[in-house]
Amino acid sequence: MASMARVRADTPSDLVLLLLYANRLQGSRTWSGVTRLQKLAFLATEEPAYQQLVTQYEAPEIHFEAYKMGPFTSELYDAVETLVSFEPALVRATPGDLTGQDDVETARYVEEVDLDSVGRGSPGGPRPTTFELTVPGETVAHRLWEDAPVELTELLQRIVRRFGRVPLRQLLRYVYTEHADKTTRSEIKDQLGLT
Repeated sequence: MASMARVRADTPSDLVLLLLYANRLQGSRTWSGVTRLQKLAFLATEEPAYQQLVTQYEAPEIHFEAYKMGPFTSELYDAVETLVSFEPALVRATPGDLTGQDDVETARYVEEVDLDSVGRGSPGGPRPTTFELTVPGETVAHRLWEDAPVELTELLQRIVRRFGRVPLRQLLRYVYTEHADKTTRSEIKDQLGLT
């Protein structure tokens, strides 16, 4: 019987699947907000172990830039869009409501392409999108996880365990404090009490 070829995590979509799978391994099926997804991916890519894996073609190289809410890359928006539109969908992105959301998450700093926006004219403004692996998505993510280097899976589990469930304001404050070079264009420093 022929063995299956090893699958490499080499695209931003793969990183999204792996982060959602790490979240699943922590006992949670969903994640609220693309901002959280952006910041967790950023923190992972800033780790020296991750950067080493990129040089070995074992993890996707993702480029973040300073933007309105700190480190940002459109590559993750494109990745989520791909995963949601794939047939069958690998990720379900469900527009959320404002109940229990941090005011930073519902702030008006949303770009035209922001998946967290329910529509420009919607009452209450932008609303966090809830992300969840579908059954086919969990199958693909599991295969990626099994084939990924242990350094990558441990790193992602550590990031998700530490920051996956903290309030968004706390996560953003950490990112802004530890990575000030990626917050130079930020429009929410006042909201975070960092001016």
